[in-house]
Amino acid sequence: MALGFFYFGGLWLTIRKVTKQGYPPLLVLISFLIRMALVMGVFYVLLTQHWAYMITALASFLIIRQHLLAKWGTPERALSN
Repeated sequence: MALGFFYFGGLWLTIRKVTKQGYPPLLVLISFLIRMALVMGVFYVLLTQHWAYMITALASFLIIRQHLLAKWGTPERALSN
């Protein structure tokens, strides 16, 4: 779940900062690369250990996504704050 919080929390912060930056595409690209590298690295390590770990991590990742979406709202809400 911590991995999902890192990924989606980072995405939330990126969306909030994108309107305040001078060159938003660079911010979005760097944020995406950092978040994706960490998530894919952790998923790969879990998959090499046992497939059930990967399934559990993926389920937790999606559960935290739904939780944060319910708590923080839609991306449009992030831009309006």
